Amino acid sequence: MTTIANSCQAKSPLLLVATGKQTDDDHEDSTLASEVIDIKNENHSVCGSCKDFASHPFKITQGYGGLIQSEDGTRKAVVICGQEADEGNQCFYSNETGSGPDMRMVHGVDMIWGKRESAASVVINNGKTLWITGGFGTDWDVHMQTSEYVSLAPTTSTSPLVIEDGPPLIHGMSGHCLVQSRSGQSLFIGGEFNILIDPIYASSTFWYSNSSNWSLGPQMHYERVNLCCVILYDKDRDFELVMVAGGIGLDHQGAKSVEFLYIDGDNDINEWLLEEEALCDAREGADGVVDADKTHLILVGGRLREFHDFYHKTLCSCQMVKIPEGEGEKPSCKLLDQELRIGRAFLTAMLIPDSFANCY
Repeated sequence: MTTIANSCQAKSPLLLVATGKQTDDDHEDSTLASEVIDIKNENHSVCGSCKDFASHPFKITQGYGGLIQSEDGTRKAVVICGQEADEGNQCFYSNETGSGPDMRMVHGVDMIWGKRESAASVVINNGKTLWITGGFGTDWDVHMQTSEYVSLAPTTSTSPLVIEDGPPLIHGMSGHCLVQSRSGQSLFIGGEFNILIDPIYASSTFWYSNSSNWSLGPQMHYERVNLCCVILYDKDRDFELVMVAGGIGLDHQGAKSVEFLYIDGDNDINEWLLEEEALCDAREGADGVVDADKTHLILVGGRLREFHDFYHKTLCSCQMVKIPEGEGEKPSCKLLDQELRIGRAFLTAMLIPDSFANCY
């Protein structure tokens, strides 16, 4: 018989949740503490919880980050970036070392372009670079067209991180999301941008290749801002699928729906397919991760904008399933047993090795 003690071992990867906000009072109740959740352990209810990860040094809303590794692959670090109230942006990191994790978020490094909120980021370059794109700048009426690359500095450097200019975007945008395919092309999805003075919610998508070429992707069914997107992988059929969840458009449409897009090996794209009412509940400002098998989206937190704002504690898992007695497949979502301790939206979520956290 398996004892509880034996079953209470963290099952890597773990879910790290950091930054975010709890109320609409801007920055006032932004979460400072992080949470680590063992999403794969079925005995979590009797095992207790993981020790919290290092707190970021100040309250951050609408932050962004990821787990990156050094050029030689021998070092890993969690990087979290964001702004302190009306101050400029900074990036902070926490190391994993041979003698155990360094649980301090230390050595803040100023970002090149200062304030950047409602940006989107993705880990690229075989896990070595965090690419941060768009967002609002110092003027809330202006959507940024700039981007930045964040990577780990060599051990000989006096600074822990290297931050460099990235390529300009096709236009300024914020509240969008970003994924990268196996081919190395990146897909920018939805968000908000300016036409003259008025902000526009976008249903558009754009492909970006490393050769600085932009091309228009297919239109989604809904305009979406503050949405979540990931890439899932079908090993049997060897193709990728982009899944978009939540976000809001005009009249708060689309917040409970899922759209998905098939990509083949040549990045030839079909149209977006829509599944209404697919999510566990309506959400905007959620973040998401892909499980280790790259078959499930795990949607974390978010805000419900209907009636009074409500901040979710729940985790919603979505995967593609065969349509009974029919052809094709559709997304199917369910709530997980695990929950956040506090509801939060506009958060940063990522998967981390169990060596970064102390569980049970």
